[in-house]
Amino acid sequence: MSDGTDLLEHMNFFNKLISQLRSVDVKVEEEDQALILLSSLPKSFDHLVTTILYGKDTLKMEEVKYTLLSNEARTKSSGSSSESLMVKSSGQDRGRQKHKSGKQNRSRSKSRVKDNTCHYCKEEGHWKADCPKLKEKIKRKQKEHVEASVVSDSEKEGEVLTVSSGMDFSDDWILVYGCSYHMCPHREWFESYASHDGRIVPMGNNNECRAVGIGNIKIKMFDGVIRILTEVRHVPELRNGLISLGTLDASGCTFHGANGILKVSKGALTVMKGERTGTLYRLHGKIVTGNAAITSSSDNDATLLWYARLGHMSERGMLELHKKKLLKDVQSCKLDFCECCVLGKQCRVKFVTSRHRSKDILEYVHSDVWGAAPVTSLGGARYFVTFIDDFSRKVWVYFLKHKSEVFEKFKDWKTNVEKQTGKHVKVLRTDNGGEYTSK
Repeated sequence: MSDGTDLLEHMNFFNKLISQLRSVDVKVEEEDQALILLSSLPKSFDHLVTTILYGKDTLKMEEVKYTLLSNEARTKSSGSSSESLMVKSSGQDRGRQKHKSGKQNRSRSKSRVKDNTCHYCKEEGHWKADCPKLKEKIKRKQKEHVEASVVSDSEKEGEVLTVSSGMDFSDDWILVYGCSYHMCPHREWFESYASHDGRIVPMGNNNECRAVGIGNIKIKMFDGVIRILTEVRHVPELRNGLISLGTLDASGCTFHGANGILKVSKGALTVMKGERTGTLYRLHGKIVTGNAAITSSSDNDATLLWYARLGHMSERGMLELHKKKLLKDVQSCKLDFCECCVLGKQCRVKFVTSRHRSKDILEYVHSDVWGAAPVTSLGGARYFVTFIDDFSRKVWVYFLKHKSEVFEKFKDWKTNVEKQTGKHVKVLRTDNGGEYTSK
């Protein structure tokens, strides 16, 4: 925060940052929030910060906000922006109390000297406002604190949350949800580029920069596949490349984070992975630029050309030809997903031929019904049912007048054959035509 900035706007901005961190599962304790907020105030608030820290064992965010807003309101009502609360030393207190009785003055001085204990580290000899351990903690929190700034443009098309931390990711991409667009600081990373003007970017150091171009960037992902980020804004003053999860969400991607890994998926395919480093997710991938991009592009074109010439040959077949140096201008034979091949080359998988070998008679019996015959027999039958023993291949045939007689014939056959052989029917196999259940 710089001098002259409205305190309420600064606090609203701070609350927005905390909410953004909470949305990516980064928890900041209440006392740490209060310390970070106080450390972000300009030097004109030093006396007020000292007053807030003095005599407090713990800090509560609500109390800090109330004190800051109360002081802001009192400052505006008095017409002086430099007026603030101040804690003076015991000698200054005695000077201010010179019109009061000496006894009362001496009593207060002794009390202040006696209570010379820090409420933060519990050591004697200094107060909390001068505690070296507390100052060290505030400096550490300032280094670890994630700074963010909201980017607004004159066209009011959206917002971009740019994030930076104490760690150096200058050559990496950071996955963030607060960006409305992908952003990149390096001109040489762009595969295609067009000048673009009009986007003013407020940075975390109170400086402003501008998006000067827009284009596409190729990135080789964790799985070796080269994917293209489109409509990436070129902002030279940024520290890192930023990938907008909001933009990916709008294109149909989904996100899942667990065990420090953020996965970006489209359908069943994982297209990006980010690894958590500190409080940020760093993309697993490398930029494809310069000659690498040109080689990759030309190689892909040559591979696809030969792929079409050879009638959509398999990748394994093309590798064999490539090893024999029969494919001109092809460096590798990596093929992308081909929908035409999936639709044109798919075939129905045949059923596996099953074989059954029985070890004894009546262990496995086949049965089927034939009919109705176009001509009725002399006995009035139009159907017949067969029972075939799988082991001996013996066949029994029974003639039927009606199909509903099948089950009765089966019971007769079963009784007779079991008495004759002394064996029992174990399995009866039919075509499930319903003849055993018909009436």
